[in-house]
Amino acid sequence: KVEGDDWAWGWNLGALFDFQQGTRVGVTYRSTISYTIEGDLSYNGAQSPLLPPGQNVKAEVKLPDTFSVGVSHQFTPAFRMLADYTWTGWDSIQTLDIQSQSTGATLTSTALQFKNSWRIGVGGEYQLNQPWLLRAGVAYDTSPVQDSHRTPRLPDNDRVWLSVGARFQPNPNWWFDFGYTYIWVDDSSSNLTPTGVDAFRGNLIGSYKANVQILGAQASVKF
Repeated sequence: KVEGDDWAWGWNLGALFDFQQGTRVGVTYRSTISYTIEGDLSYNGAQSPLLPPGQNVKAEVKLPDTFSVGVSHQFTPAFRMLADYTWTGWDSIQTLDIQSQSTGATLTSTALQFKNSWRIGVGGEYQLNQPWLLRAGVAYDTSPVQDSHRTPRLPDNDRVWLSVGARFQPNPNWWFDFGYTYIWVDDSSSNLTPTGVDAFRGNLIGSYKANVQILGAQASVKF
């Protein structure tokens, strides 16, 4: 078990363009954030002779930058459509290396080989009446995980999102939002042959199946 933490700085930049005819375009960029995570290594159960416990360890992690563009258009007073595209630079993470703080030696290394990913979505909002706003949308989201480097730590794959929701706003100062999402994740496989310091683990051959359901609720008050 490896535990660690770190603080780091990043920045965001965005702009909103209103074309006055019911059309708005927004763009945003979030920078990469680089961490040097420091902590310790411990065991519960059998120990590896290659990884003695009680060591102070560290890991360098560079979280990806993202770029998004979104468009909305008010077709009628009651109906609005929205679309968005997001790119994420996941190729900033190629390996996950756990190193000794004292010697700098690599204790364990996981070849993740993430690739850049993208997501595209489209949805709509319909003002049913004064307190109720209805929402629905669909999105396609690609995974940064490549077939040849899929691990049980993140058995991820491309997926389709389908979402429905509503807003109940009894007065201008407070409202409630509700949402439900079902995610179909593509079936994926694993055929890993560890090398180097991890060769003692043996091969990992198998497949993964996953679907996800998300239910959310939010209450907002404006002062």
